[in-house]
Amino acid sequence: MVTICLQCGDKGFTNALIECEKCQNASVHRYCLDVIPDISDEYVRWLCDDCKAEAPKGNIGKRKVDLATVQTEENNKKTRRVKEFIVNNNASSKQRYEENIVTDINESTTSTNDSTLENKVSDQRDQKCISSSSFDSDTDRLRSCSKKKRTVVSSENVAEEQMHVTGSANTSSLRDEFPKHEGTTAAEPVIEPVWSTDSQHVYGPRDASLLYLQAKHRSQAVMEGAIDETLRGRRADKGLWSLFQKRHPHRRVLRNLVRMGFYGVYRCGRIAVDYHLITALVERWRQETHTFHFRTGEATVTLQDVALMWGLRIEGRPVTGVDVTRSVGDCQVYCQLMLGFTPTESQLRGGSLHVSALASHMKNRPVTDDSSEEHVEQYTRGLAFMLFGGVMCSDKTSTSISLMYLQNFEVIDEVGSYSWGSAVLAFLYRELCWAAHKNKSNIGGPLQLLQIWAWMRISPLTPVHVDKNVDMSQIVDHDNVFPIPPYGARWIGRMSYTQSSRHSVRLYRAILDQMLPHQFSWQPYDRTDPEFITLAKDRDIVNQSLWLLTCPLICFSLVEIYRPERVLRQFGMRQHIPSNPSNPECDIALHKSDRRGNAGRNWEEHHNRYIFEWRNRYKHTIDASTLAGPTSEKGYDAWYERHTRRFVSPVDTLRNSGLQIGDPIFMDMVADKLTSMSMLIRTRTPNDDVALNDLLEKYAGVVDVAACMLRNRRVPEHMLHMSTTREA
Repeated sequence: MVTICLQCGDKGFTNALIECEKCQNASVHRYCLDVIPDISDEYVRWLCDDCKAEAPKGNIGKRKVDLATVQTEENNKKTRRVKEFIVNNNASSKQRYEENIVTDINESTTSTNDSTLENKVSDQRDQKCISSSSFDSDTDRLRSCSKKKRTVVSSENVAEEQMHVTGSANTSSLRDEFPKHEGTTAAEPVIEPVWSTDSQHVYGPRDASLLYLQAKHRSQAVMEGAIDETLRGRRADKGLWSLFQKRHPHRRVLRNLVRMGFYGVYRCGRIAVDYHLITALVERWRQETHTFHFRTGEATVTLQDVALMWGLRIEGRPVTGVDVTRSVGDCQVYCQLMLGFTPTESQLRGGSLHVSALASHMKNRPVTDDSSEEHVEQYTRGLAFMLFGGVMCSDKTSTSISLMYLQNFEVIDEVGSYSWGSAVLAFLYRELCWAAHKNKSNIGGPLQLLQIWAWMRISPLTPVHVDKNVDMSQIVDHDNVFPIPPYGARWIGRMSYTQSSRHSVRLYRAILDQMLPHQFSWQPYDRTDPEFITLAKDRDIVNQSLWLLTCPLICFSLVEIYRPERVLRQFGMRQHIPSNPSNPECDIALHKSDRRGNAGRNWEEHHNRYIFEWRNRYKHTIDASTLAGPTSEKGYDAWYERHTRRFVSPVDTLRNSGLQIGDPIFMDMVADKLTSMSMLIRTRTPNDDVALNDLLEKYAGVVDVAACMLRNRRVPEHMLHMSTTREA
């Protein structure tokens, strides 16, 4: 559905848009129709000019029909509405609604006489909606009309039922003043008020076909009261960075790191992770799409980010192997061969090695000019082992690293042939998906990378760098000149948070809730930056075709699907409306695949299907030349608004988070409420008080203007004229 009105060209007041009954590719505001439909109509059907020309001529509203057939169709439509209500509303409201609908259906079908049935429907509506004898004020009468059951009737019987409901002279005069628009009949259900017990209208998703795991998502737990719960992280790199506080490792080790592709990760150092910020990001992460759902659109950490922030290679073999089961003695022999020392039994835990034991050994036996080549390789292997298992793919143990990873470091010259960037991204996706579930308390993975990604792209979160003595230049040692560090090294050193938030999940959550389009940077990387120029020399790192692969990401037991087509604006391309994941059952099954209970499994054989897809990855690359342009295509914003989770913060906690009444989040929510109020007024059944009907119609126009002002900060000219005309 196109969310731009064909009459006024305005995107505002989307709840009042009526889509074309036939093509569903055009829409118009109710108040923008050339002649306003009969205000007693429950719903409105509308045809665009093209479809109207193809529609059969004639008045379809006054034909005699068989009332039994009409009632059968009405009952079927009521049943469908009950099913929709079950999906979108809570249990208590659902039960009351079902009881009322069943009562209506039973009462309507008990009589077999056509005239009796027709009179019963008329009497039932009169009793519920237009009886004013039981009320003393106009306000009470309006409240009575708003509680009327919303029933759907067939198009052939609209005119006959209206004669019973609005048969008075006063109502007839109103119908003369607002004649029925040609080709319109009852169809689309009225939008429920946003202040109802169903929070889906306010927070989303309003269309749950994409985010089908919302009931189990962490954002749902926030709505249920888990406001201050913060994830705890685990990092196994403290012992690593204590080795290099005063000086870099020997140049022979650095040369090996460059060959292996881990030099960039080492130069980015250690950055303190704010787990309150990580928690707020996880609340926006969606397992269904592997993207963050922000107010500005979908965004995610891509292969481009991993390559440029950490300088990791994307091209290469998948990082996988055998989950070898070893005894304590076998582990000790393997460590002696690979790392150059034999750990004690207490320094081993299952198939993992304590990081402190390896760091102590490396501290006592540093590399010098006189060290043997075997010792240099063992030292380099230990450093790369801690970088990968403690920084890039750290699990939640925080003290040990699995010896399984060592098998990929056995031959130093072959380490650079692996796609470490895709492995790191797979690990990050899995940890985010795991932590996004309700009741999860821990998270691992490359959280330092995730935090830098957020700092580079979301301006309200970005701290100010105050340490002027951080070494960002090349390392020059004798005749060795090493590359400058990648983008991630920009954030080494002390930061000032005087202009940004820190250590408050409520504040971070509120910032993301009210984030404006200009506060998110889709392309933070500049091709003229020295980091970009340095990394661009390696086509295995900087390669647009590699970044736009639609492929599986593999890291031993983990397989995650990479979907760059959902975030094309991050690559400077025009964003189209992406399709829903084609096989959600497969995605759910992949998320259940891990190392638990799979000791000794050969993951390369187990995931041979996805490894085959990775090897043929260039067959599934997005063509960047056909989608040039940084904006989104027409209709994307409306599609995203229906399918996303708009807010995470509970409404009653926003003021405590530091937001003020004039903030965009409040203005949007008030506009939603005004929209529902206007729709409720316009779809009511008129009563005998003509003055009250005219007054409510006038107020509906005023509410329309107020809602538009809150959403768009402006009022279309046609709405001002309409409001003035009604007032006159």
